[in-house]
Amino acid sequence: MSKCKGKVLTRFYISILNLLSHLSFCATISAEESYQTRMVNYCEPPTIDFENKIHQYYTKHTDDSFQKVSEFLAQKSPNELQFDSEKESLHSLLTDLNISIHSQALVFSNTSLQLSRISQKNPRAIFFNDNLYVGYVPGGFIEIIGIDPQIGAIPYVFKLPQKGDLQYPPIRRSTRCMRCHATKQTGGIPGLLLSSVIPAETGGSLDNLNPGTPGHHIPYSKRFGGWFLTNQPDYINNWSNSIGMMNQKGQIKQKKIQLPEDNVSKYHLSNKSEMVTHIVMEHQIGFTNLCISAQFALRESKLPKNKSTKHQVEDYFIEQLLRYSLFVDEPSLPIPAGQETSTFVTYFEKSYPKKNPFNLFRKIDLDTRLFKTRCSYMLGSQLFKALPDDFKNSFMISLMDIVSQKNTELSFLGSHLEDDERERILNTLSQK
Repeated sequence: MSKCKGKVLTRFYISILNLLSHLSFCATISAEESYQTRMVNYCEPPTIDFENKIHQYYTKHTDDSFQKVSEFLAQKSPNELQFDSEKESLHSLLTDLNISIHSQALVFSNTSLQLSRISQKNPRAIFFNDNLYVGYVPGGFIEIIGIDPQIGAIPYVFKLPQKGDLQYPPIRRSTRCMRCHATKQTGGIPGLLLSSVIPAETGGSLDNLNPGTPGHHIPYSKRFGGWFLTNQPDYINNWSNSIGMMNQKGQIKQKKIQLPEDNVSKYHLSNKSEMVTHIVMEHQIGFTNLCISAQFALRESKLPKNKSTKHQVEDYFIEQLLRYSLFVDEPSLPIPAGQETSTFVTYFEKSYPKKNPFNLFRKIDLDTRLFKTRCSYMLGSQLFKALPDDFKNSFMISLMDIVSQKNTELSFLGSHLEDDERERILNTLSQK
C-alpha cells in the first residue's frame, strides 16, 4: 500500500510540474495570442466599397498632388508651349511636376490604357516622385496619377503640348482607369498597380507572375516581368528583358530580348531603367495602397452597421502598417546590386529636404536589402500624416515600443532589426 501511495504521489507531483510548465509556456505566448485573438476576424483585409457615398470619390473636390500643377499648366502662355519635340515637351512637364528623369522605368508589356501603342520596340516610360506617377508612351498621351490622401489615386490623361498650340491641351480626369486601378489587386480601393507578367512575343500576356497586391514582399523571381532592366546581370533569376514562348507541350519557355537602344535614345529622356528604381517604386506603391486602404476602411468602420468591428479594423491596419513600414516581409536581394553607377540612387538620397527627419531612411543599401535602415521614409509623407490622429498616434506608440523592444504583443515585428537600425529609428522618431 505504501509503495502504491508513493507512485500516486510521484504522479501527482509530475502532473503539477507539467501544469506549471504549461502555464509558464502559455504566459510567454499569451501576449501574442491575445493580439491574434483580436485579429481572428481580420486575417483577410476588410472589404471596401470605394463607391460608397461616404467616400465621395467621384464628387469630392480633389486635393491630390497633381491638381495644383494642372491649374498652373492651364495658365501657360502660347510662347511657353512651343516645343520642338515630344521629348522636349515631356522634359518640361516633368520639371513642372518636380520629377526627375532618373526615376525612369521602362515597361514593354501591354498593361496600360494605351496597350496598342506599347511594344518591345516602343516601351512605355514611368516616372515618379513620392506622390505622383507619370506614364508616357512615344506617340501617345500622358497618363498621370496623383494621390489624394483622403480618397486615393486620381488618374488624369492629356496630350503633350506641341508647336502651334495656343493653350495647354485639355486635362481630364479619367474614369476608365478605375477598371484596373480599383480592383481586387488594389484591395478594392482607388490605388496603384505594378504589373509583372510573362509577355507573349506578339503582344498580350501568357501568365501573371504576381496576381496579388504590389509591394516589397514580392519574391524577386516574381518581379520585373514585362520590364526592361538596364543594369542587371543575366544570371539573376527573373523575367526582366524577357518574353515567353509556348512550346508544343504547352510549357512557357523564357527568351531573353534586348533593349531597343536606338528607339530609346531617340524617343525617351534616358537610356536607363534601373532595378533599384523599380524596387523603390514597388515599396512606395505598396505603402501608398496600404494607407489608402486604411483611410477607406476606417471611414467605413464608422458606419452604424460596422460599429461592432471598428476596433478590429484599427488593429488590423496598425499591424499591417507596422509590418510593412519595418520591412518584415522583405526578401533578401538575390545578389548585391551595387549602387556606384546609379543616377537614381544619387537623386533619391540627396534631392529631398533634410528638414523631414524621415528622409534619413532614404539611404540605399543594395547589399542584402533595399534600405540601410528598415523603416519606411514614407512615414514622413503627406499620405501618412493625413491618417486619422487616433489611429496614427496608436501606430507611432506601437512603433516606438517595437523598436525599443518594450512591446510584448508586437515585438516579433522588430526581431529582424539590427542594433544600429534601432538606434537610427529611435533617434528619428524622437525628432518627430
